[in-house]
Amino acid sequence: MILLSVVAFLGMGIMMPFGMPFAIGGMTLSVVGLVLGVIAIIGSKHVTEPVWAIVLIIIGLVGIGTGGFLVVLGGLLGLVSKYA
Repeated sequence: MILLSVVAFLGMGIMMPFGMPFAIGGMTLSVVGLVLGVIAIIGSKHVTEPVWAIVLIIIGLVGIGTGGFLVVLGGLLGLVSKYA
């Protein structure tokens, strides 16, 4: 999630002279993905706590893509491992 956000951010920075509105929108989405990725890394240490597992599931649903899917999967596994 973080790696793809950084790559997208750099790509939008290169594209900025050619299409300003699209580049700014893409950079905003990249920053959101970067922040969500950092929160997911911090929350992964506490995944067995139900609150953090639910937070990780929500972060994964908001941050779509491969990274988002993996965060949702980790949140679900943390939730299941707590109550199974």
